[in-house]
Amino acid sequence: MDCKLCTFQIESLSSTFHGHDLIVDSELELNYGRHYGLLGLNGCGKSTLLSAIGCRELPIPEHMDIYHLTREIEASDMYALEAVINCDEERLRLEKEAEMLAAEDGGGGEALDRI
Repeated sequence: MDCKLCTFQIESLSSTFHGHDLIVDSELELNYGRHYGLLGLNGCGKSTLLSAIGCRELPIPEHMDIYHLTREIEASDMYALEAVINCDEERLRLEKEAEMLAAEDGGGGEALDRI
């Protein structure tokens, strides 16, 4: 895999929230296969940065998938990606609807064409 595809880097990142500087002229580099944690005082910009990443407000390459949870979930043995996918209520609703349409259709495929 090309190393350029494995790294996301911003050399001069700044972020403000309601007129307050949260991040000033900082470097952000994320590498494929690594796990990262954000540590800092309340109000220092951790959630704001994650929200900017999740909403693609930063120039993140399109080939990089982003899953951003905006609420906490209970601790479990679930993998992080599995937890994110299970929180996508619209996707779960559509999958359930597709299963019901497939059952009603008897396998003909006409109902599934609507999806």
